Amino acid sequence: MMDQHNNERIRVVYFERADGYVYVPGDSSRQTPRGYERHEATTLREIDKLTQKLNRQDKRDFDAMFEQDLAIMKANHDRHRDSLRRRMLAIDCSSEEQLFIKSALRYFDRKESECLHYTINGYFQQREYDQSHKKVDDYGKQLVMPKMSARLSSILTG
Repeated sequence: MMDQHNNERIRVVYFERADGYVYVPGDSSRQTPRGYERHEATTLREIDKLTQKLNRQDKRDFDAMFEQDLAIMKANHDRHRDSLRRRMLAIDCSSEEQLFIKSALRYFDRKESECLHYTINGYFQQREYDQSHKKVDDYGKQLVMPKMSARLSSILTG
C-alpha cells in the first residue's frame, strides 16, 4: 500500500488543447491557460503514456528546427570541404597537412551522420517514486528498472 506522501509525488499536472497539444507547467498550481483543459497523471501508467506523447510532440516540434540547422551545418561543411580540397591540391601542401585535411573531412562526415540519428527522450521525475518502501532520503534517485514483458508490466502497474 502506497502512503499519501508517495501518492502526492506520483502526480503530473498538464494542460491539453483540443488539437492534442500538451503543455506541462513548472508549477501544479498554475491556472489553466485559455483554450486548454487541465488533466492530471496520477499513476505510473498515465505518466508513462504522457511521457511518450510529449516525446512524440517534442520530436515533431524539433524536426523542423533540426532540418534548418542541419541544412546550415551542411552548407558550412561544404564550404569548408571545398576550401580544404583546394588546399590539398596546392603544390605546397605537405603530407602532414594533407593528413590533417583528410581527418577534418572525415570529421565533417561523422558529424553529419551523427545528426541523422538523434532521439528525443524525456521523463518525469515522478516515475522515480514508485517504490513505497523507499526512505525519504532516497527520493529523486533514478531507479534502475529491470526489463519486463508488457503483460507483466501492465499487471504490476495496473
